[in-house]
Amino acid sequence: MSSTVLIVIPVFNESERWNVEYFNQLSSKAKQKSDFLFVDDGSTDESLHLIRDLCGRNDKYGYLVLPANQGKSEATRLGLLKGFELGYSAVGFLDADGAFEVNDVVRIIDVYLEKCKPDGNWDSVWSSRLSISGRKIVRNGKRHFVGRLLSHFICLFMKDAPWDTQSGLKIYKGDENLLQILQHPFKTRWFFELEMLQRYVGMFGASLQIWEEPVDAWTDVKGSKIRFRHAPSIIIEMAFIIRTNVKIFTMSLRGN
Repeated sequence: MSSTVLIVIPVFNESERWNVEYFNQLSSKAKQKSDFLFVDDGSTDESLHLIRDLCGRNDKYGYLVLPANQGKSEATRLGLLKGFELGYSAVGFLDADGAFEVNDVVRIIDVYLEKCKPDGNWDSVWSSRLSISGRKIVRNGKRHFVGRLLSHFICLFMKDAPWDTQSGLKIYKGDENLLQILQHPFKTRWFFELEMLQRYVGMFGASLQIWEEPVDAWTDVKGSKIRFRHAPSIIIEMAFIIRTNVKIFTMSLRGN
């Protein structure tokens, strides 16, 4: 362990999108700011071979192998727990597809180190793919529209919800509260970050204090694992998140 921050990178059948130069640059620019842990989620292609090859040549990377595919949410949860086991004081996760530019990943780590000091007011830093002047956010139009629509509905009654709930780069303080939140598998696969927020409110009676930081660039990488057949499960999970939001909101009103 050479840093205080561990970034978990869940991987499932990413061999066709694997960019070894991207990860070489990431480790070089992160230097002593962060270490990285790949979690192979039961890949059936050459992903594990590629991970082992990279880790064998770069001590900033380690890996954890799951015997069977358990989904991104569980792979991420187990990776974050491994961060606690290894003694990191901050844990986070990053999508493996290289959609975030290396400079943005390093900058988000810097923002975390600045904002989330032990005695500070912020608990977490979330990246945001906010398409504003000066930023280069390249997204699939239909997916972006659907994503914003889903985000609007699933955040109903959720206090202080970030604008970009599904952005795949987030860092959290590795405190006792987060450790408790991670003790049990998530009920959702697509919206586990929001489920974490709900657990935080339900268990501790307060919202996770999130600093949302816009990235300078993000590119929608082809090869998404989301397919039309996933629509029923996404709708079911949306209903679960919204129902839980309403329950928490109702309880807060009664408390007031």
